[in-house]
Amino acid sequence: MEITIKEGEDVGQAISEAETHIANYIKINTVPMDDECRGTKVRDIVETKVDAIQATLDEIEKCKTPDELKTLWLISKSNLTLSGAYKLKEKSFNDAK
Repeated sequence: MEITIKEGEDVGQAISEAETHIANYIKINTVPMDDECRGTKVRDIVETKVDAIQATLDEIEKCKTPDELKTLWLISKSNLTLSGAYKLKEKSFNDAK
């Protein structure tokens, strides 16, 4: 924003008017934030117990490529159920070739 002060005009008054115009411009052109963006929204947090074995089995089934499956190898080798599911999925990838 640019202001022009004419000769004989009160400088303080001109600056005050410019500040008012700027404040109004900001107010009009600013999107109001909702409570969630401000971090003031109150909500209940519900904790649910996750079965780690079942969650890993689900992840193995969701794998679409052998590379994705390989990311679960280390976790899978420590559990017989997971290891079996891993080998089956690995076999299905090998059979598809």
